[in-house]
Amino acid sequence: MKILHSADWHLGRTINGFSLIELQKDMVNQIIDIIKSENIDTVVLAGDIYDRAIPGVEATQILDFFLTEVALNLKKQIIMVSGNHDSYERLGFGNELFRKVGIHYAKTALQPIEKIIIEDNNGPINFYLWPYQSSFFLKEKYPDQKFASYNDAFKYLLGLNLINYDERNCFVGHSYYTYGMQKDLVESDSERQLSVGGADFLDVKLLKGFDIAMFGHLHGPQKVGPELFRYAGSPLKYSFSEVNHQKSVVIYDFIEKGKITYKIVPIKPLYDMKTVKGYLKDIVNNGVEGVGQYDLIQLILIDEERVYEPMASVRTRYPNVLELRYEEKKEDLEFNLGDPQSESKDIIELFSEFYEKINNRSINDEELNIIKDVYQKVLEGENHENN
Repeated sequence: MKILHSADWHLGRTINGFSLIELQKDMVNQIIDIIKSENIDTVVLAGDIYDRAIPGVEATQILDFFLTEVALNLKKQIIMVSGNHDSYERLGFGNELFRKVGIHYAKTALQPIEKIIIEDNNGPINFYLWPYQSSFFLKEKYPDQKFASYNDAFKYLLGLNLINYDERNCFVGHSYYTYGMQKDLVESDSERQLSVGGADFLDVKLLKGFDIAMFGHLHGPQKVGPELFRYAGSPLKYSFSEVNHQKSVVIYDFIEKGKITYKIVPIKPLYDMKTVKGYLKDIVNNGVEGVGQYDLIQLILIDEERVYEPMASVRTRYPNVLELRYEEKKEDLEFNLGDPQSESKDIIELFSEFYEKINNRSINDEELNIIKDVYQKVLEGENHENN
C-alpha cells in the first residue's frame, strides 16, 4: 500500500489580511497530481485541515473539491483526523455517509481509540486515529481516571486497544509529540500552542511497536524518534519563521511487515515566502535577486533614517509585502539612563544623546526646539496639576 501523508493545510488562512486561497488551491492541485503520478492508495490528513473552527465558503469548497476528486473520481481511500484549529462536528459532517465512498474521519474520545482497517494485496493494515483532544476535555470525559497528565490519558486510552503487533499498524494523530525529553523539534510562529505552558505533549515511546506514525501540528517536516514516526509539516509556509522550510508531503510504501520505504516529495508554492533586508531605494529601484514579483515578503529596512510611507513605495515593485520593519541595531538599545554621568544632565541633553544614538546623527535646531516646546508644555501641565 502506498500512503500519502500530509497535514496542517489551514484552508482559509490569511496573513496580515492577505488571503492564501489561491496558493491553497494550487497546493491541493499539486497533491492531487502527486496522488496520480505516484499511484497512491490511501491519503492521510493529520489535522488542522481548516484554519478556523467555522471555515469560510472558499475553504470548504477547496476541501470539497479535493475529497470529490480523490475519493469519488480516483477511488482512493482518505483518512482524516481533526486538529486544534478544526471543529470536529463541522469537519465530521456526513461521516457515516462519507465512509461508504472511502472517506474515514476519526471520532473523538472513543474507548478504545478508533481503528480503521484498509486492505491491500498483502492483507489488512490497521490505522489507529487520535484527533486533537485537550487534556481538559479528556479529564472531564473520564473523571474517574484522575489523569495526572495528557500523556497518562493517551496511555490509558491507547491501552484499551487490543493491538496485535504482529499485524501491520499505523498511527495517525494531531498533537505535540516528543521522543522522551527531545528538545530539537523545529517549531514555527504559526502553530497555536496546545496548552498553557505547553504541557499537552505525548511521548512517542508509547507507540513502540507501530510500524508508521503520521503526525500533524508542527509545520516543519521532521521525524520524532524512529525514522518512520514523522510530522509531514504544512504544505505551505504560514509564517515568516518558515521561510527556510522545504514544504512537502511524505509517501510511504508499506509492502509488508518490516518492509517499508518512504520518500519526501516537495510542494512548490505558487508564490514563495521570503524575508528581504536592505535599503528601500535599492529594493525599489533594482529589485532583489531570487525574489519573485508576487512573492510574500517580510521587509527589513536598514535605512539609517525613517522613510516616508515606505510600504507604499516598495509595493510599487513587490505588491505582496506583508510585513515591514526597521532593523534594530544592538548599539541603539544600549543607551543607559542609569549611567552616573547622566544624573548631572538635564532632560533635553539626555534626549539629544538618545536621538543621536538612534538616528546616527545629531539632532538639528528645528527638532531640538520642538522637543523643548513639548517638554515645556509637560512641565506646565504638571505644575498646573500640583497647584
